[in-house]
Amino acid sequence: MTSAVASSAPHYEPHESPPPLEALSLGVQSALLVVAPIALFPIVLFSSVGASDSEVAWAVFAMLAVNGGVTIAQAFRAGPIGAGMLVIPYPSPTAIPFCIIALEQGGASTLAALVISSGLFQIALSMRLSLTRRLVTPAISGAVLILLVITVVPVVFEALSDVPDDAPAAAAPVCILVTFALTMGLLLRGSGVWRVWSALIGIVAGSVAGVAFGIYDFGPVREAPAAGLPLDGWAGPGLSFGAAYWSLLPAFLFLALLSLLQGTSIALSIQRVSWRVPRAMDYRRVQGLSVGAALGTLFAGLAAVMPIATSPRGTVFVQQTGCAARSIGVITGVLLIAAAFFPKSWSLLIGIPAPVTAIFIVAMLSPLMVEGMKMIVQDAPNYRSGLVIGSALLIGLGFQTGLVPLPIGDIWESLSHRALTAGGITLVLMLIVAEFNRGRRRTIRTELSMDALTQVNRFLEDVSRGRGWDPRMTGRLQAVAEETLITLSQAWDDTGAGPGRLILSVGGDGPAAELEFVKAAADTRNLEDCIALLTNPGPQGEGLDMGESESDIGRDASLRLLRHYATSVTHRQYHDIEVIEVRVVSPGSD
Repeated sequence: MTSAVASSAPHYEPHESPPPLEALSLGVQSALLVVAPIALFPIVLFSSVGASDSEVAWAVFAMLAVNGGVTIAQAFRAGPIGAGMLVIPYPSPTAIPFCIIALEQGGASTLAALVISSGLFQIALSMRLSLTRRLVTPAISGAVLILLVITVVPVVFEALSDVPDDAPAAAAPVCILVTFALTMGLLLRGSGVWRVWSALIGIVAGSVAGVAFGIYDFGPVREAPAAGLPLDGWAGPGLSFGAAYWSLLPAFLFLALLSLLQGTSIALSIQRVSWRVPRAMDYRRVQGLSVGAALGTLFAGLAAVMPIATSPRGTVFVQQTGCAARSIGVITGVLLIAAAFFPKSWSLLIGIPAPVTAIFIVAMLSPLMVEGMKMIVQDAPNYRSGLVIGSALLIGLGFQTGLVPLPIGDIWESLSHRALTAGGITLVLMLIVAEFNRGRRRTIRTELSMDALTQVNRFLEDVSRGRGWDPRMTGRLQAVAEETLITLSQAWDDTGAGPGRLILSVGGDGPAAELEFVKAAADTRNLEDCIALLTNPGPQGEGLDMGESESDIGRDASLRLLRHYATSVTHRQYHDIEVIEVRVVSPGSD
């Protein structure tokens, strides 16, 4: 019944911490591998609009500081902020074309206003993430991960041949071979410390080969100051809401939605790989990650730089090293902030040959592609969901390869020719259409107590008659509702919060019914984990006192009956509400 299946067992879970020396080495490696892309994106953006050296330096400083701060915040859970896991953000490359227009047409003050608006919009969406519960599922999130990989692949393979014109013919192939052989060799056959440092060893070896062929660029290192705070490049606080702002606002709001979808996918994937024992997905962590990323975008706007997004680097790091400890996120964030004050520390990484970084990205994305496939398969999508996902992947691939011409402006065409954008739009639109085509759902609002059972049973009888279900199906629905109501009312009573409210809605799909129970959020155990525990008792049951009192015995019996009657049970816990979805199939269709 649980939807989370860990792809491998990490040595350290998020709440655990490696020995200090090992933690420091892992944090250093993590920071070294993300400093370069965090610094490069603002350099590309501001250099393309003719910004001064001081303005470029400020952009890099702000991006490193903001991304470092968000990485630390994501390692904790402070109310609705933070995932409490190893999550690493980075500047949003999708936003670069629109940021260029904002800087050219309105300057830094217009860019600041747009990025702040984007961050505020994303915060609002994240706080009400429960409203998207029927649209954003693990299968859909897996599709977004695959679209993310497809989007990056062409850029990666173009970089394989990106060397100076006067470079020897063997320069790129040798750098690629050295980096690939060491990185993949250590990942496949290495263990312990060798596997932990495999990516860094491969990058260093490839860079040494680049130095030998004369394609390593030492220019950024020579030009960068040793230390400093580049305040000369900051125009100061100021917002502009002119014509350029209003013309670009829809694009930045769409980018916020896209960032939310991407962050949700990564929040689910990091949970899958961070626990030794499978757990149900905690959507409070998903909300926390989204809110944390949105706050990062908000601070980026205040600094008049580009918005940020959530990168898959944390998931890949856990898969490669077996360490999901959130303390690594804290160390990584501190080092990124420190690097912001010491430009020579990150400028050294900018000179790494493009073929070397491309091979590193291939090693990083390979397991992420498979992770997306697993999320789709293990969520067991039905025909309708499979059609949506398959169509989105194919359309995204078609747009990415430029096979779909569009009569639109150059800047919008550049954005649409990305698998993540085109596929993401397709996913959202098709899911909305599919939801409307599922037919009207019947809803009842009642008290969260066993006194409401009679009212609920009458409601289910009316629904069954309207849907044409037979008496056996009606009895099964009533049994599921009763056992779910018992479990929810007992859990609610344990909180001591007094009588609660319950919203029950029923939808149908042929011989199958979907019951959705919605109640206010409470600090209760996830039902998916509890039901999974009944089948496979083990470490997952630690802290669950089952069978020690009459209420616990009754709750255990209700869970067993619920598992017997239901085809699937999904429990999503948000900061504002909890949603339990139960799928029931007619007895004649079992």
